[in-house]
Amino acid sequence: MAHRIGFGGEMIAAQVLLTLTGLACTDSKPGKSASDAASQDAGGQIFAAVSAARGNTCGLKGDGRAACWGQDLWGESSPPLNSFSYLSAGAYHTCALTVQGSASCWGEDSVGQSSPPVGTFASIAAHGSEYHACGVLSAATAVCWGDDRYGQSSAVPGSFLSVSVGLWHTCGVATDHTVACWGDNTYGQASPPAGSFLDVSGGTFFNCGLKMDGTVVCWGDNAFGQADAPQGTFLSVSSGQGHACGVKADGSLACWGNDRWGQSTPPHGSYVAVTSGDSHSCALAGDGSVLCWGDNSLGECTLPGS
Repeated sequence: MAHRIGFGGEMIAAQVLLTLTGLACTDSKPGKSASDAASQDAGGQIFAAVSAARGNTCGLKGDGRAACWGQDLWGESSPPLNSFSYLSAGAYHTCALTVQGSASCWGEDSVGQSSPPVGTFASIAAHGSEYHACGVLSAATAVCWGDDRYGQSSAVPGSFLSVSVGLWHTCGVATDHTVACWGDNTYGQASPPAGSFLDVSGGTFFNCGLKMDGTVVCWGDNAFGQADAPQGTFLSVSSGQGHACGVKADGSLACWGNDRWGQSTPPHGSYVAVTSGDSHSCALAGDGSVLCWGDNSLGECTLPGS
């Protein structure tokens, strides 16, 4: 099976229902930044969450239904009719949690990445992977499914608060706030630094983690500078294919790494969350609007009805 080099993405979850308006993305030409792109109206759709993937994006509507847009070659943008509480978009598959806590995935299933185990989940993650997904069960144990050729689906023992998947590796924040990783370690992506973390976000061959003091540290592949996190205090961080973005303590956005499509050139303003896809990124503003920037060649920044 040929591997299609992937990305990481991150779900944005709000505590209130969000009105998604005013998206801006570049066309398929390299080097075009978000400031060059025209704003696209999302039609006033109400969303509670959004997750940027490779060539598509998925959102969780206020009524719990999932909506996806962009590439749909394997059904990754064709969610089932169900009510969900959480979702995470991978390269060619998407996983979500129903309101009852069971896992549901759709899209490519060549190695079982869209066939989750039965159980009650606290969280789920597909956003950095092509061929596997992981979740934290209600008992705080981590479980993974799909491709395991690098050991990325062989979760280590322990109690976890959250997990995040990369292309061929997985990382999780344990209940003692240390980070544990397993799977491919070619670039050191499965060798996390010591310290206490609030969150970790898996990218293609790297990860970024949010430490307890609000600083961000990244490790693994650094071909585009994606592991060179800027100084400062952050509220959140999200790793993509060759770039990462974070929300700083003052609400402004910072992105670093590959900027070929303008995915690391965020808009100005104040935001509460950010998600990094393959070649595009999206951020949530305090008024509930979402702005996306970067590549839009597959419609990954164009919501239905825009």
